[in-house]
Amino acid sequence: MRKIKVLAVIVSLFVLSMLGGFLGIIVLPSLVARVPALSSVEFLNIGGERITVIRQEPEQIIIDKADAVARSAEKVRSGIVIVERQRLAQTVSASSALVVTSDGWIITPYSLAQGITSRSQDKFFIVLPGEQISAELVKVDSVSQLALFSVKDRNFYTPEFASKNEVSLGDNVFMLSALENETIESRIELGYISKVTASDMGFNSSFGTESFSGAAVFNTEGKVLALSVKTNNIVSFIPIEKINEFIASARE
Repeated sequence: MRKIKVLAVIVSLFVLSMLGGFLGIIVLPSLVARVPALSSVEFLNIGGERITVIRQEPEQIIIDKADAVARSAEKVRSGIVIVERQRLAQTVSASSALVVTSDGWIITPYSLAQGITSRSQDKFFIVLPGEQISAELVKVDSVSQLALFSVKDRNFYTPEFASKNEVSLGDNVFMLSALENETIESRIELGYISKVTASDMGFNSSFGTESFSGAAVFNTEGKVLALSVKTNNIVSFIPIEKINEFIASARE
């Protein structure tokens, strides 16, 4: 009787091992292929024995790319305004502009203030939806292709800025500018970084050709990298390092 019990135990163990092998080799792989939730199951062959391992993967948060771009654009949008040049209460020219300090320093392309003199009667205004705010021309420089304006007793939202050390060749960038009808352009232009040197940053050649001058170039994190300058339909870009140098010289 004891021999029969021992034999029954041996047979049971053999059957269980065969069943386990059958499940590991045939059934579970088939289930994994059919059920995505079982994709964490891994099959190993160690020393001729097939072992089934359940891997615990950390949860991943997948962010839709379009939503990420929209969020980064929203970070920049509030830091973009329009600066108008007026003569005898008539608009002579206007440009998209970038707020660079929260206490009201604003950068535009040089072309907006080109030809201005101490005897000029032209005036400048920051244009916001429903209001115009008088602005003072602080500094203008044809070499750097920048003009700096100041607004007194008014706080502005300032976007974050990124240096060329924070980007890489091929990174996606976007451009957003204000329009003459006091709104922000709804279509965001997509480009990429094509050059990064010790003193400059370049973007693909067609990037920005349809945009208003003074657009902000920013990355997927919503950090501004450069300001666009459009002269005779030729677009160039002034990196944030050059803008910072220009602002520092104005403080001296």
